[in-house]
Amino acid sequence: MRPYLVRGQLYERSRDLPSALVDYSQALKLDPKLPQAWQLRGLVHFKLAHIDESIADFDRFIEFDAEPSPLPLAARNSYYYAGRFEDGRKQFELHQKVNPDDVENAAWHFFA
Repeated sequence: MRPYLVRGQLYERSRDLPSALVDYSQALKLDPKLPQAWQLRGLVHFKLAHIDESIADFDRFIEFDAEPSPLPLAARNSYYYAGRFEDGRKQFELHQKVNPDDVENAAWHFFA
């Protein structure tokens, strides 16, 4: 499954997002409990404006991430674009717990 992640990242860097999505999905078929793959695919869905799919992937990332990691801004913003403002607020609060030094997060939380 690692080769699919690496190739997916190469596709993503070259802005071939549909191909990156295919590779990340294949990696998840091989290991559906891999947090990194859920996060990467969620970011691609977000970039492709697949907001509901990005939220689902970021939720799975959180579910399988043993050590709570800082969430990408796209994970928090997905809820905004979906009109799920309360869920977005909760994501900002969760991120603040795992990354209290993130100034951008604090600003967004203040304005939200």
